[in-house]
Formats: sequence, structure tokens, C-alpha cells
Amino acid sequence: MPRIEYIDAMRGFTMILVVFSHVCKLTFATDSETNNIFILFRMPLFFFISGLMSYSIYTKQLMKKRIRNRILCQLLPTIIVAAIFCATFSIPFRTIITDNFKAGYWFTIVMVEFFLLYMFFVLIIKKFKINLTHQTIILILFLIIINISKTILYKLHVFNNPIAEIVSLSLFFNYLPYFIFGILAKMHLNIFIKILNFKYSILLAIITFIGLLFYDVYGRSTFIQGFLGIIIIYRFFEFYKSFFSSKTTIGKSLSYIGKHTLEIYLIHYFFIFSLVEFAKHIDLTIIQSSWIVELVVFLLISIIIVAFCLFTAKFTKISPILHSLLFGFKK
Repeated sequence: MPRIEYIDAMRGFTMILVVFSHVCKLTFATDSETNNIFILFRMPLFFFISGLMSYSIYTKQLMKKRIRNRILCQLLPTIIVAAIFCATFSIPFRTIITDNFKAGYWFTIVMVEFFLLYMFFVLIIKKFKINLTHQTIILILFLIIINISKTILYKLHVFNNPIAEIVSLSLFFNYLPYFIFGILAKMHLNIFIKILNFKYSILLAIITFIGLLFYDVYGRSTFIQGFLGIIIIYRFFEFYKSFFSSKTTIGKSLSYIGKHTLEIYLIHYFFIFSLVEFAKHIDLTIIQSSWIVELVVFLLISIIIVAFCLFTAKFTKISPILHSLLFGFKK
């Protein structure tokens, strides 16, 4: 299948939001109201896109190829770069294994876990020749079970278990529903688009998302807002897909970032932590005088960091072995 440009652009947009969040939280150690809103949907959106891109009509050969790519092009580079990061900033190496957040490198590890789980699901449906309708029902039921199980496991303090920390179990349960949502959306893409095209669907999603900012429904608002944010952002990029194509500067730039999210994700922590001392000398009262000023300043810093990450990744190509170690062994 050819790449869908507006989805690449949407992934690039999401990657910028990830860097934006880390600029606020890690570099400047400040609480940003705009970032607090972005947090509600940025990682759910990332996992939704991953689910969207993971769905395919799999043959055994394609499954083997995809699993190999996940291990050699995601998992291995993540461990290598995380180890270099820990050595550079004097972080204990055991953090990569024993800490829930893996020194910040949890995303690709959890993503590989999701994909391997999905491959197991694909094997089951191929073995028992389960049709598309029954696949959909199974995934929806699994989504409901995951959500109920998460609540029970939290009450039992299972996520504090050392083994749970090794596999980032709490993050696994938090974000798996969005990955499954992405798979379901791709399975029934035409229906998904028709629902989004319904006259009042996006208006209702926006109103509900904003309303939940002021009213927490039994502690579930964040979970619901993740889905609502996905629907709103996806609809925006799909509706303006001609604007987010390679024919426009913004579309081309976001698509390029979207195609290189792994490189940015792996490298950006080095720049984020390198700016911490510099950030201590910045007067945040001026930046935070207005949410617009704060958004523009932190967004500009985030884009500069993304640009440096892309340049660094490009520079490492002068040594193919180094580039492969850092960003994956691609055939």
C-alpha cells in the first residue's frame, strides 16, 4: 500500500507534541496549561496511528518480515540508544530494564509488545479462519476486558510489582485500547470515515472533550478524552488532506517528520537534557505571561530540537554501521 500523506503528517504533528511536552516537563520543569491539554490525546493518538499502520492482510512471510523489523529496527536501536543516553547523563543502566518508563524510552518497547500481541491474534484468526465480523467483535470485547482488568489490577497494586515494571505493564494497559482502536479503524476505514463525516459528530466530540476538562466522570475523563482527541485530530487532518499533502510546505515538512519519528524519538532526549542548565537562566514569568506566548516559544524550541534530531540522524549516515546500530538494521 502507498503511504497516506495526511497520516504521515498527523504522525509528524504528534511527534512535535511529544517533544513539546518534554521541553515543558524536562527542560524547563514547568507546568503548562497547553501541554496539559495536549497530553490528553498525544500518546493515545500515537498508538492509534501505530494500530492503524499495523493492520494488514498478513501472509506468513509478511508476518516474519514485520516481526524481524520490529525487533531489529525498533527494539534493538531503542536499547542501544537508551544505554548511550544513560551513560551520557549518569543514569543507572538498570533503569532501562527495571523502571516502568525505561529512562524515557518506554514507548518503542511497549509498541513492540503491542505488535507481538497483535501478531498472536493474527495467528489465531488465520488458524481458525475467523471472518472480519467476528474479528471485530473479538477486538471490541478484548478492548472492554482490558479496560475492566486495568481497574482491578490498579486496586490490587499489581502494577507496582517488579515484574510489572520490567514489561511496563501499567503503560501497556493504559495505551493498548488506543492501539486496538487504530486496528478497528483501519479494518473498517470507510465506515470510520463516514462516522466522522456525519454532520454533528465532530461538534459533539469537541463539546464533550471541552466539557470533560471541567468535569471528571468517575475518574475516567482522561481515558475518554484520549478517544475524543483521536477523533477530532484525525478528522482535521483527513478533512484538510489536500493541505497536508506533499504539495504544500507544511504538509511536506510534517510528512517528513512523520516518516522519521523513530530517529527523533530516540535522539531528542539528548537535546532536551542538554538544555536543562541553559533553561535555568530563563525567566519563565515572561514566557508564561500568556498561554499564546508560552505556546509559541515552547513550540519554536520543539521544532528546533526536531530539526537538530533530523540533521543528526542524517549525519550518522556517513557511517552505515553506526546509523544501523542507532536506528535499525533495514534491508
